[in-house]
Amino acid sequence: MDRRTFSLGALVVLACPVGNATASGERAEKPSLASALHAYFDPLEASHDLSGVIRVERGIAVTEVSFGYADWDSGAPIMPDTRFAAGSIGKSVVEATTLLLAERGHLDVDERVSTYVPDYRYGGDMTVDQVMRNVAGLPRDVPEAARATFGEAGLIGWLNERAPAPASARAYSNVGYELLAAIVSRVSGRSFEHLAQDLILDPLQMKGTVFSSSNVNGIAARPHEPGPPPVEVRAAEGEHLAAPGNMFATAADLARWGRAVRDGEIVSLRRSDGTMAGSVSEREVAGRPAIWMQGSITGGGATVVTFPGEDVVIVCAVNLASYPQFNSDSVVAKIAFGEDPGAAPTRLPEAPLTDAHSALSGRYVIPGLGEVRIHEEEGEMRLTLTGRGWTYYLTPAREGRLVLRKFNYTFSAIRDESGAVTGLRARLHMLNDGHPGESDLERLAE
Repeated sequence: MDRRTFSLGALVVLACPVGNATASGERAEKPSLASALHAYFDPLEASHDLSGVIRVERGIAVTEVSFGYADWDSGAPIMPDTRFAAGSIGKSVVEATTLLLAERGHLDVDERVSTYVPDYRYGGDMTVDQVMRNVAGLPRDVPEAARATFGEAGLIGWLNERAPAPASARAYSNVGYELLAAIVSRVSGRSFEHLAQDLILDPLQMKGTVFSSSNVNGIAARPHEPGPPPVEVRAAEGEHLAAPGNMFATAADLARWGRAVRDGEIVSLRRSDGTMAGSVSEREVAGRPAIWMQGSITGGGATVVTFPGEDVVIVCAVNLASYPQFNSDSVVAKIAFGEDPGAAPTRLPEAPLTDAHSALSGRYVIPGLGEVRIHEEEGEMRLTLTGRGWTYYLTPAREGRLVLRKFNYTFSAIRDESGAVTGLRARLHMLNDGHPGESDLERLAE
């Protein structure tokens, strides 16, 4: 099936599905907002750089626009009840569950982790609050190969073999939130999934949301990545989704959760010092104060933005995104507030794979991504995140450059006087950014 011949960009402007707590009294937004969203994002969809849903709620007015497919292999359409993997947004539900139990006197966030998980060897060296703040010195991720070997001891057994780093500076840790889920499970005597259902999802009537220990396929829109040139799309591989706290939700439910976090509806995620709990941040979006949540997996993710001073909620939920998801919410916000978002990013023309592209193979450290390995595999160039084992396709471009479409990086060679490649020049093309970042990366010794 040649997807380039499809007419994409179907518009959905709708009221929320039955069961959503905000459904009563909603009305469809004026079509001008949907038209403006299409004008900006349709070209990205046509070049197979975007698949998913953009939802804007302004009071009771709702605009929901879909792009692409829930499954590009079968052509299954995106529907209003299609769930998307929300990635780290699920951490805010883990936090809310933890804080709610603390509010009810079942645990103390200033208590040592060992109080609740006595079989964790290093639990006496950290508090629950330190884990929640990402300052407990825990590793970022469990490597996929290690998770596959989890026995009965599971996560705690794996952590017992690894002393945490000294607790000081903030270091983002997915593992920390798995540990929080284990703590609330031990305290309540119930699985995290069932506890979150009773304490969070049911009270908010988030009936399109599940927390699952199984793979995303069959639960939500299938994650995809931009494949090799010219515009191929392939099912994403390389990220395990069996950790507690994996959240799969409709765009309407993500908006519902955004409002609940903004308003402290179930429990306040605002700390005594005025900051928000670890996975929720306050920042400016389109020049306005906003509460921001974002989660990514290989092949998708979601961003939820609420504006405390205005009754506006923005959701971007995707199962294919080859431009940085971290800026798409800003573009949508500008469009929603009637401002000019600027021009959408354009792609470098693809080129045949040559020896000049292969010469970029090697190990490098990329700011924001960490150590990577560029290598040739099955006649294609790939980039693998060394620590996590996730692999992305690289698209050959002219003059020996390689493009990481997932994050909009362009790599070109740095050569010495003899012409040998000694490093990479990495240029980051962010959405709606007039001054892309550029870094020189030294090739690491093999």
